[in-house]
Amino acid sequence: MNDGEELMKAESEDAEFECLNVFQVERVLNESVASLADKASISPTLARMLLHANQWDVDKIASLLATDKTGTLRRSGILPPESSTTSRPTSSLSYCAVCAEQGVLEMRALSCGHAFCIVCWRLHIEAKISEGVASRLECMDPNCSLLCPSEFVLRLLDKPQFRARYEKFVFRDYVSSHPELKFCVGKDCQTVIRSKEKKPKRVTCSTCNTSFCVACGVDYHAPTSCETIKQWLLKCADDSETANYI
Repeated sequence: MNDGEELMKAESEDAEFECLNVFQVERVLNESVASLADKASISPTLARMLLHANQWDVDKIASLLATDKTGTLRRSGILPPESSTTSRPTSSLSYCAVCAEQGVLEMRALSCGHAFCIVCWRLHIEAKISEGVASRLECMDPNCSLLCPSEFVLRLLDKPQFRARYEKFVFRDYVSSHPELKFCVGKDCQTVIRSKEKKPKRVTCSTCNTSFCVACGVDYHAPTSCETIKQWLLKCADDSETANYI
């Protein structure tokens, strides 16, 4: 193999990509939010939830909203199914089905109408954040899967440590749901890789110099396919567990 062929081979193994810090990633996400909000004439909050639920595809979401807005919002967990909505109580006395308290309670409800006291909401949200749940926080009603908007959650969180963890986890979820973004796999590295590459090619983080496959996120493995590597890693894990058991 001559030098030219070696150069072409090396170039073919590397993906086109850029390394982004947190602020740059936020700018990328916010640009998509602003674009969808403008195209579909919706609020930034609604745009962000729709983008997160639909792989940040602005044009596709705008088209879906134009043809079936209600259905799109329901499929994205933003509007409840008609069968799960409930009317809000008109009495000045309230009842929370979680803590079973009744009286003049400060209640909160999503658009589904399932109302609970703010104490129970706060405890529920804090418990879910402790489990690592953020963008998929749902209504407390066991039969309702309506998602909680970030503004709703942040208004209820009164402890700085939970607010910080929530915002960190939401950022993680947004990056993970974006088809062009991937966290660097380097230890303690905060860099995010942005690439449109779908094939198993190599990226190298400019911050920690870690190289990995942009398609599956493990050590670069050409010419082996991502699926083969996945199966091999699974087998190694199973063998390790078997050895530990023995």
